[in-house]
Amino acid sequence: MSNKLVFWTGILGGIFFGEASFLGGFQFDSYNPISQYISETMAIDTPYGKVLRFLGYIPSEILLTIFSFAGIKKFPKSNLTKIGFWGFGIFYGIATIIVGLFPCDKG
Repeated sequence: MSNKLVFWTGILGGIFFGEASFLGGFQFDSYNPISQYISETMAIDTPYGKVLRFLGYIPSEILLTIFSFAGIKKFPKSNLTKIGFWGFGIFYGIATIIVGLFPCDKG
């Protein structure tokens, strides 16, 4: 994978996630992004939960997971870099994909 492609997967993943998070908050009048979880915006009974999951959160996390695993080869070799990229890819990328596929209940 080329450096530009790795770069753009990370950038697009971040943009998709930011847009989904931002737009998800507009579903509710009393949503507070500081005190409530992002997973509440994509819950089962929310008005735009499916759209946010399948067009926002899941694609963004697929891109960020690809970025994490491809970035290991592109960045300087060190154990901390490996741990950081593997941790980000597994515990954030893959975990958020799973949350998108199996969302929580509203509230």
